[in-house]
Amino acid sequence: MGQLPHIAKAYDKFKPLGFEVLSYSLDSKREDVEAARKKYRMNWLLAIDPALKGTEDEEAKRIFVKALPTSYLVSADGTIIARDWQIEGEKLEQVLEKFFASR
Repeated sequence: MGQLPHIAKAYDKFKPLGFEVLSYSLDSKREDVEAARKKYRMNWLLAIDPALKGTEDEEAKRIFVKALPTSYLVSADGTIIARDWQIEGEKLEQVLEKFFASR
């Protein structure tokens, strides 16, 4: 959950520029997801694995989720800009600053 405050901060800052967040939760308990959503101000889109299968979810396997959390920064055209360690913590804002400056 250490990344969520950074995502919330970046979301607030870059949303006016077209930045959107989609979280896909693989938690096995819906209550845990809702508690985290409130605690970390997750005001963005959130999908929950309807089968609550965790990392055994077929979609998770399809997009190569090997560990949780897994993060991807994807452009509007579907290009993966960065993932995981490249956008941890303050790095997320730095990558977004460069991305939006180049547009």
